[in-house]
Amino acid sequence: MNWPTQLATWFRPPLPAAVGPGHLVRGRALAARLLVLVTFAVLAGGALGLKAAGRGEREPLPPLPGVARVTPHVLRGGQPDDFQLRLLRDSYHVRAIVNLRHASGAESDIAASFGLDFLGLPLAVGEAPTTADLATLASFVRRYENGSAVVLVHDDVGGGRAVTTGLMLLMLRGESLDAVTGTLPAADKRHLSAGQWDALRALNQVLAGPGRATPGTRVGGR
Repeated sequence: MNWPTQLATWFRPPLPAAVGPGHLVRGRALAARLLVLVTFAVLAGGALGLKAAGRGEREPLPPLPGVARVTPHVLRGGQPDDFQLRLLRDSYHVRAIVNLRHASGAESDIAASFGLDFLGLPLAVGEAPTTADLATLASFVRRYENGSAVVLVHDDVGGGRAVTTGLMLLMLRGESLDAVTGTLPAADKRHLSAGQWDALRALNQVLAGPGRATPGTRVGGR
């Protein structure tokens, strides 16, 4: 899905290094505060590797817990071990890892030794990405939007953190909450906490709102 023309005209250089403090998305009370940073995330993400159809949708999935394909260029799932990291690289086109459990540590070192890029966006169990996380993630995934490269976004078991993050990426691409959850397996829905559902609803409200603020606009709200 192509981004709206007006959004494309707003986007000039890549996302600024600092777009403001991140705030946990906890529900509708924070919807207004989401607006500016989510807009930045959309712009920085470009296509986000989120093409509606293509090679990736027909390829087999790797042997990971809770694995699912978000888009042809993004997989979500559970924690890979060292052997699986190598397998992901060699057999499933994975070129980058997003760890929703730890900011750094053993996996980042192992990923580097395999020539994989690494991004740590640690979330507590039951939490959703912050607005700053979404901006960072969109910019990171954008690097792999062409060719055969794939990004793996993982938590421990392919649970609520991975599911929520995958859904948010699809929503940044332009899909509604109803659309992205309508085909979500019941088992994945059961992984989502009340806070994660609130975060998804808040993001949907912002993206489906009557107007979008241009970058730099200050939005009030708690």
